[in-house]
Amino acid sequence: MKKNVLTLLAICFAAYSFGQTSAITLRIGDPAPELKVTWLKGTPVESIAKDKIYVVEFWATWCGPCKAAMPHLSELAKTYEGKVTFIGVDVWEKGSESKTYDTFTPMLKEFVAGMGEKMAYNIAMDNNDQHMANNWMKASGQGGIPATFLIKDGKIIWMGHPIKLDKILEDVFAGTYDMASNAKAFNEETNKMQDKLAPFTALNKAVADAVAAKDFSTALNAIDNAMVTIDPMFKLPISFMKFTTYLEYDVPQAILYVKDLSKEIPSVKLVAADAISKKDGLPKEAYQFAVEAFTEEASNPVSLKPMIYHLLAQSCFKMNDMANAIANEEKAIETGNDAIAKGEFQGTINANSIKEYQEALAKYKATQK
Repeated sequence: MKKNVLTLLAICFAAYSFGQTSAITLRIGDPAPELKVTWLKGTPVESIAKDKIYVVEFWATWCGPCKAAMPHLSELAKTYEGKVTFIGVDVWEKGSESKTYDTFTPMLKEFVAGMGEKMAYNIAMDNNDQHMANNWMKASGQGGIPATFLIKDGKIIWMGHPIKLDKILEDVFAGTYDMASNAKAFNEETNKMQDKLAPFTALNKAVADAVAAKDFSTALNAIDNAMVTIDPMFKLPISFMKFTTYLEYDVPQAILYVKDLSKEIPSVKLVAADAISKKDGLPKEAYQFAVEAFTEEASNPVSLKPMIYHLLAQSCFKMNDMANAIANEEKAIETGNDAIAKGEFQGTINANSIKEYQEALAKYKATQK
């Protein structure tokens, strides 16, 4: 099955945003940091009690694997009711946007309400200082979500992916959990990942600095050299980095590059199209590329059609094709309302999405007059 645009955007977004640049200061066996959150659902936990067990789960609305894990976490919360307190904490929602974190509160409340019993545990969100992202995730070297912390006697006794939580909880309550061996394995894996991330983090900074100085040849040379030496797991984000660098000064070359790359990784077209749709003042050929990519995706039976039509409309608008901008935004609203009625795309398409689409449609219609 073809990956949808959200999945690929999440991959690139995570790779760009969450590379570890400081030493790890929080490990298994250490006291759990303070909880500083805004509560969205359930019973607020004011502090970590030493006589209780907690699961603290980190997630974001753009993270597909996070949403996939939520129903099972809800089942575990019911299984261990009265024995374990489950807490879901939204982090990294803002990405690179210059907004205070609390501006996402209405959207997150709607998301949580829409998930219903699929999020049947206590839910909170990070604060404006991003205390949870910095003092839990970053401090422990966790560069991806979902990420789970298990706390007992006031200490972190396990960190990992929630898919492994069932067995860990069974061992904890059976008295057979070996924290020392798990800590050793976790630390080794974390150190390996940090070794892989370090060159990419350095590359990201070098390219950003070069682009800011409009030294595009230096940026491209750094990217090309990295393609040979950096771990293959970073191929997609590095390739996307090259595309966005071209997009800053040579749009025709950017389009040629991504078309060639899409022969190997077809879905990269959607990532490029999304980046184009969000930039103003590009040549018509760039927006035409985005229109073609989104039009193709709209015919995919498993695509997230409301969002695709919205991005398609946005691309048409930026190339001054008002008729198609209006027509596609109307399709975004229609398919969005239909998805909500059917309970599809829960947590992704909601009333807030429809409001955004309606505001865009009003803008397009006003421009046409």
